[in-house]
Amino acid sequence: MQLTRKLTFFIAIAVWSVLGVVACLRIAEERSLYRDDLRRDHEVLGHALAAAVSEAWRVSGRDVARDVVAHATSADSPVSVRWLDADVLRAEPGLAASVADELKAGVMVHTLFENSTEPQLISLVPLRPGKDAPFLELRESLSSENRYLGRTLSHTVVATLAVGAVCTALAFLLGTWMVGRPVRALRDKARRVGTGDLTVPVVLTQRDELGDLAREMNHMSDALARSRAEREAANAERIRALSQLRHAERLATVGRLAAGVAHELGTPLHVIEGHTKLLDRGEAESEEETRESLQTILRQTARMTHIVRQLLDFARARTPHKTPVDLRAIAEEATSMLTALAAQRDVNVQVEGEGCVVHADESQMLQVATNLLKNAIDASSPGQRVTLEVSTAHADDGPRGVLRVVDQGSGIDPEAREHLFEPFFTTKDVGRGTGLGLAVSHGIVLDHGGAISVDCPPRGGSVFEVQLPQEAQ
Repeated sequence: MQLTRKLTFFIAIAVWSVLGVVACLRIAEERSLYRDDLRRDHEVLGHALAAAVSEAWRVSGRDVARDVVAHATSADSPVSVRWLDADVLRAEPGLAASVADELKAGVMVHTLFENSTEPQLISLVPLRPGKDAPFLELRESLSSENRYLGRTLSHTVVATLAVGAVCTALAFLLGTWMVGRPVRALRDKARRVGTGDLTVPVVLTQRDELGDLAREMNHMSDALARSRAEREAANAERIRALSQLRHAERLATVGRLAAGVAHELGTPLHVIEGHTKLLDRGEAESEEETRESLQTILRQTARMTHIVRQLLDFARARTPHKTPVDLRAIAEEATSMLTALAAQRDVNVQVEGEGCVVHADESQMLQVATNLLKNAIDASSPGQRVTLEVSTAHADDGPRGVLRVVDQGSGIDPEAREHLFEPFFTTKDVGRGTGLGLAVSHGIVLDHGGAISVDCPPRGGSVFEVQLPQEAQ
């Protein structure tokens, strides 16, 4: 509506200005026409009187002619007629200077006196050519002109007001219908697009620029809807592929852990086997030894059950569920799972730092910590140490929990570091790595709104740092 009001205002200003100029020109033209009519009336009357007076002068003498002039003016006539001699013309220098030459030539002269209290039109009609010839004076007041112009002005003003009002109202109505209504429809469409609603088209039947804009907006909405659908389908496919990739990496990690788990299960199985044989042969010397053997079997069975449950929980694929998770507990559990692998490679694994709670999926964070710790163990030589450091950092979006996995290995080549988080990229020998662990870990951390980075200090080794938000996002 603001645009309609502005257009109506400027159109009204233009219309009223044009009508005002036309009205002024008409008043001026009417004044000129009215005075031209008075002059023609004076010329007709003046020539007729001059002919009659000249004939009376020729036939009956000067006195009779003057008497004819004296009786030529009636009481109800707007024109007064007088006989003037040449000496009267000489008595009024201003008048004489302007008309004397024309009167001497026998030409009728019209003069307007507008500076007096009552404007008048004066016409001087020479009776005969010559220097001292008398002439007739026709004098008529212009008060009727003012009345005529007043009526003309009132009619013009009324007509101007009517035309201006009609034009203004028509401009407002047309602006509302042809501009205001389409603009409101386009505005509502833009707001719906801004909120993500691309389904409702804007319908404008008019064939102008606003109609073209409406059709283009509909085409744009359709294109955006198709693009969004394609993007959502691609994202869904990517999520499915990533989920499968993570699950595959879990299974690959489980396979690599199988040897360590077998070692962990082997010891309690040997213990159970020994005590079972002891009880089966009846070699227990007392009831106390029998009870102690049974308790040993129960403890070793519980230990094996715990190991198997850890492995199954780690390998099971499920929908991420973010809850408050202690990063130190994650680090300790990952260390516990890889104890056998660390012992096999003679690598000392330590966990440092206080507890730090982050908002994350516990199973996925365990997968990240296990991947990073296993890579650190694989990169370490016998006798070296791997440290899992837990701390807190502050970022622009709030506090963050930090898990750093530090090893003392040979480090990572700068060229390899650029591709480290790409799927299927690995620096390990054939058969020792799939190249998926770091890629999956990188995706998990990004999905949690965190960041993962790698650094190789000058002293050697490598440092993988994971930052995770401590608050729900």
